Amino acid sequence: MVEADDAKQMYVHVKNISKELDGRTVLYLLEDLGNGNKNVYVNKKRGSKTYRSNLLSCRDGRWEFYQPGKNTSLSIRYSETASKDFKIEDV
Repeated sequence: MVEADDAKQMYVHVKNISKELDGRTVLYLLEDLGNGNKNVYVNKKRGSKTYRSNLLSCRDGRWEFYQPGKNTSLSIRYSETASKDFKIEDV
């Protein structure tokens, strides 16, 4: 996850979490709620109405991933080892 556009957006690279998003890097909107709390989301349209679909949420330093189209969430955390093994070419 990398913040962009003065912390108004975030690039998110998903790997081994969601079949729909696996291996993709997508730019999402970022909402900073203060005190380190954040929402990462996309606005979607259904008919004439617009609604927010959250992908990630951070509360008290803990990140939750909301799988698109499902009512389940997964706790995710930073891994120093995985970050060291990560290759930017994979994105």
